[in-house]
Amino acid sequence: MKESLWNGKEVLSVIKGHGSDNWNASGVSIDSRTLNPGDIFFALYGKNYDGHDFIPEALDRGAEVVISNAPSKFSYEKIIFVDDVLMALTNLGIYARNRTKAMVIAVTGSSGKTTLKEMIAFGLSEYGKVYSSHSSYNNHIGVPLSLTRIPLDAQYVIIEIGMNRMGEISNLSNITKPNIAVINNVGTAHFEFFKSIEEIKKEKASITDGLLNQGHLIYNYDLITSPSFNFESLNKEIDFLTFGKNKEADFSLSNYEFNNDKCRINAKYKDQNMNFYLPFIGKHMALNCLAAASVCISLGNNPKNFLKKMGSFELIEGRGKRYICEYYGKKINIIDESYNSNPDSMSAAIQTFSSINNLDFKRKVLIVGDMLELGTLTQKAHENIASEINNSSIDFVLACGKEIKYTWEKIIDEKKGSYYSETDSLIEDLGELIRDEDLLLLKGSSSSNVHKIAKKLLSHFPVRKIA
Repeated sequence: MKESLWNGKEVLSVIKGHGSDNWNASGVSIDSRTLNPGDIFFALYGKNYDGHDFIPEALDRGAEVVISNAPSKFSYEKIIFVDDVLMALTNLGIYARNRTKAMVIAVTGSSGKTTLKEMIAFGLSEYGKVYSSHSSYNNHIGVPLSLTRIPLDAQYVIIEIGMNRMGEISNLSNITKPNIAVINNVGTAHFEFFKSIEEIKKEKASITDGLLNQGHLIYNYDLITSPSFNFESLNKEIDFLTFGKNKEADFSLSNYEFNNDKCRINAKYKDQNMNFYLPFIGKHMALNCLAAASVCISLGNNPKNFLKKMGSFELIEGRGKRYICEYYGKKINIIDESYNSNPDSMSAAIQTFSSINNLDFKRKVLIVGDMLELGTLTQKAHENIASEINNSSIDFVLACGKEIKYTWEKIIDEKKGSYYSETDSLIEDLGELIRDEDLLLLKGSSSSNVHKIAKKLLSHFPVRKIA
């Protein structure tokens, strides 16, 4: 078993649990499918699931103990009873945050949070032991779960914080208590749950609620004119650092050039000029990198080594990673952006895709799905994407989903491929729709299932990663 992370007496005291305290655990899990031997299993429950149904599987896989709020017939000595399983997880997360000696960095934004989090983690590994939250574990369950997993010897902890309701970021920030908070950008993602863009900005700015006194706030200079980013009334001492395209930002993007495989960036931090490379393209990626390097600066480190290390950073699956593969005998290039989508990230992806012109391909194909949770902006946002497609160098569009039909109806005829209401139907026709030496961009919200198309393309045929 791995090194002990939690002991029974400590955990039972924190979560006010009832049961045996004669045990040690090496991890924390809420999913019996990925549980490791020695983990504490929290049997969470919700509208469509009940973790108590998976207690037998968790025990079979080697769970050290199970946290439950219901009577169980399984191995009584392994069951710890609490009044509320989620509250128990939250309290253990709060305790874990309070006991760690690491510098804690919290990241939020409308687009690119996970990529930014991974950039920060990758760069800070140059300076000490880093722990970062898994995948996009950024909600009221994922944040406390991530905190409970902080290694005892971690020096830097990076936690992603998301939201789709007012008050969510403030609550998660107060749980996380970051030393450094980063706001990457603010856009229309999750607009369905807000009244205006300014309300979304206010919600993002509330990450300062849990920011520790004498902490650091890093944010995109584009937000500086927003009333929500007037922090004069904050009753704490905070150091501010801005980044962005505007030359007035503390850390500004001076020049961006690319040659399809990588980009060369010139940036300026106060009076220092810095040149570095990224092994992928996209101005939004360059800005992510400046935000990540701003964390390095806030920690008192020279960012030059950090930026140099970014030259070997590898993008995450579904967030811009590129592949070359063979599909039914056809050689194709794929840019996989299928993890999620909103108007800002869609626009950035289309602009970047359109700018590629020197790779070995004959046709640019966009496979696009719905952008969800936009509320009253749904129709207009999808129609605006059609305008971007029409003015781009994209040759052929395949669309799938309900809302994307607003886009499809506005695309000019010479770019139209086929429209499908269901992703599975598009997958059935892929072999006929795709040509040899196509360059594909796949983009859509997670629930639009464009990721299924990516999986189909990449799962059964020879694949080579590019970046």
